[in-house]
Order: sequence, then structure tokens, then C-alpha cells
Amino acid sequence: MKTVFKVRVVTRDMITDFFARFRSILGGRVKSYEKAIQNAIDESYQELLSEWPNVKNVRFGTTEMLSDAAEIIVYGEVSDKEYVTGPKKNKKER
Repeated sequence: MKTVFKVRVVTRDMITDFFARFRSILGGRVKSYEKAIQNAIDESYQELLSEWPNVKNVRFGTTEMLSDAAEIIVYGEVSDKEYVTGPKKNKKER
């Protein structure tokens, strides 16, 4: 089995960051960041599935790269045979 993955970096604009920092001082959920991370996970997952339809054991990970950016990693395993043939090409890439 070989590991395949998709990576995205998510940032927000300065105004959203300002309100998110203010919200973190008061406590509670920062819904704008939650939505941005969830969208990035969903998009990365769909992109991984479109390129590697037979991917198994899919996992997600997030890390903070900067104070204003998060990295989203979606990864899974494909068979050695499928890995050698390469990912399916999206119609946009042709």
C-alpha cells in the first residue's frame, strides 16, 4: 500500500482575524474559522476521492502554520498497482 494525500492552507482576511481574536479573548466558538476549516477538509477529501477513487483508510490532520493560517492534510492508502498507474486526471487538468 502507498500513501496519497492532499494538502491545503487556509487563511482568513484581517477583519475576520480581528473579530476571531476578540472572540477568543471572550471565549466561545469561532464559527468563521470552523467553517473555513470544514470547507477545506471537504474540498480536499473530494479532490482526493476524484483522483484516487479506491483510496482506503482516509484520515485528516490539521496544524497551525502561522498565527493566521492552518494546514489541512487529507491522506489515505491505495494499492501498489493503482499507485503505479497514477491518479485519475480531472477534466480541468486536460
